[in-house]
Amino acid sequence: MRLYWLTIGAAALIGAMPMLASATETQYVDRTFRATGRWQNGELVAESVQLREPYDSARRGQITGRIRRHSADRQEFSIGPAAIRYDAKTRFEKMSARELRDGLAVRISGDLHDGMIVAKSIRRADDLGAGYVQITGQATSVEERGDGSRDLTLLEIPVRMTQPGFNGVESLTRRQDSRRPQAAATRTLFGRPLAVSSEFDFELRDRRNLGLDGEDAITDTTTEFQLEFVYQPASNIYAYLGGKAIYEGELLRNGGPRDPVFAFERDQSWIYFERILGSSFGLQVGRQNFKETREWWWDDDLDAARVYFDRGPVHAEFAVAQELAGVSSEQTGIDPEQRDVRRWIGMASWLWAPRQKLDVFFLKANDASSTESVGALIDADAEDGSDARLTWYGVRASGRRAFDRLGTIEYWVDGGWVSGSDTRVSYDDETAGSRVTAVRRVDVSGSALDLGVAWETKLPLSPTFTLGFARGSGDDTDADGRDSAFRQTGLHGNKWRYSGVNRFLVYGGALRPELSNLTVATVSAGLPLLRNSSLELAYHRYRQVVASDRLRDSRLDSDPNGVDRDLGDGLDLVLGFRESRSIDVALTASAFRAGRAFDAAERETAFLFLVEATWSF
Repeated sequence: MRLYWLTIGAAALIGAMPMLASATETQYVDRTFRATGRWQNGELVAESVQLREPYDSARRGQITGRIRRHSADRQEFSIGPAAIRYDAKTRFEKMSARELRDGLAVRISGDLHDGMIVAKSIRRADDLGAGYVQITGQATSVEERGDGSRDLTLLEIPVRMTQPGFNGVESLTRRQDSRRPQAAATRTLFGRPLAVSSEFDFELRDRRNLGLDGEDAITDTTTEFQLEFVYQPASNIYAYLGGKAIYEGELLRNGGPRDPVFAFERDQSWIYFERILGSSFGLQVGRQNFKETREWWWDDDLDAARVYFDRGPVHAEFAVAQELAGVSSEQTGIDPEQRDVRRWIGMASWLWAPRQKLDVFFLKANDASSTESVGALIDADAEDGSDARLTWYGVRASGRRAFDRLGTIEYWVDGGWVSGSDTRVSYDDETAGSRVTAVRRVDVSGSALDLGVAWETKLPLSPTFTLGFARGSGDDTDADGRDSAFRQTGLHGNKWRYSGVNRFLVYGGALRPELSNLTVATVSAGLPLLRNSSLELAYHRYRQVVASDRLRDSRLDSDPNGVDRDLGDGLDLVLGFRESRSIDVALTASAFRAGRAFDAAERETAFLFLVEATWSF
């Protein structure tokens, strides 16, 4: 009955949003947009339309794509539908005019004169993929279509918006941090397009002294091959089918490496209905990815049904999720910690100004699995130490602002709250399995804050400096039946990037803590390298809010003493290479030096060395 009323309430809330959006929807004309898509049948069919900082003229603009029909004699070439002219006043950035040739991906900034863009600057750019063009400029006209989409005009070029809004989520077929080529192999099935793509991932991890005793060392690898199919049976219907083959093996472990594991996993597999009956609503059903920009709330694949709403600067989602089957061939059924856990997930975002966004988040998770009685003997693989009924809600303000002389400032402020109850089960290991030794229920109520600012300077070498602070509330004891320590959703990733090209664990890779009974102060500096690579150095200072002998969900195998709050400090060095759109390489060196909270292990250092490589094709 509760599920019924929650679903009705969410549907009423989302159903009321068209009236709200109609009253507040910003006009398209005279606003600056960036449209990315393919040139088809005399128009740019845009897969993505973003609101950008305003230009002072409708004739000023930017266009990115591959050069066609280059003529060095006339100093002219084409990109998609646009004719480009350059001259002695054109500024070439990190390249020269001699390098211009057909097929080269470049970005042009200039002004429109007599149907041509006269280039003020030309620079190399990431290849968007064969046939793809990106245009940035003021919208001089807008026209509604009967199917709920719109036609814009940018730089006198017709642009068809395939999505109802310009603040929608990333493409459903690729993660937000993916750089997979947009031009996957395409076939025709029953007269409709079928796209096939694949990805090869390799990860090498070396972890030392996680027990802070100078003894443990583990070196292991994970290799993953992913194959995916995207089919479009109708203009507003998309179907996705994906699968993975995974190999995990250890090269080094004290006491000898464990046996390798080879498994198949079901990946995202869903069907998506876009612009239902020409409305601003969409529906996605199946195993799908839930991911928000900072991964502070969630980044995970779940079996779910999700409703989308997009209109102008407003985007909203509401989903009901519950695991329906096991994910890996190595598992027997559903993971015990996920079995019978039902989640209601909601978020809404408002792009109230160019690059300025306000988000709200909601997650309710009910674990309806049975709780064992004290004394019960169960299979060790069936242990489930927590049966929780928790609700999270929060808000985020974030944005970027460019200044002519100062550079670019980026900021974020996240606030989160959790409340509910948690039934905790303790076990003892026995030869025949696991024996339940205690069952206790506690009330949960906690809060957290994460804020920061990054400054992309215009100093020599263009360094970026970042300051961040995060705090999750703590609790000294739950013997009173109350736990005031914040905990994250369990779907979180805590991976983001400050200024570099690669995401990394922003609370530190060696410690990798959850934001619970913890403060993390961060100072970071980054440098761009080559055309699309970067170096990032981040320092973290860790303290417990309340002295406790537990550190929730960290990488360490050692516990603090529960007397001192000084956990220690960490250092991360991340080197990312993205010189090719299909190849992504990241090298991470991370260290955690223990503080007074670890008694005799104070100043002991744990290390993580990580190599990640992705080849998309």
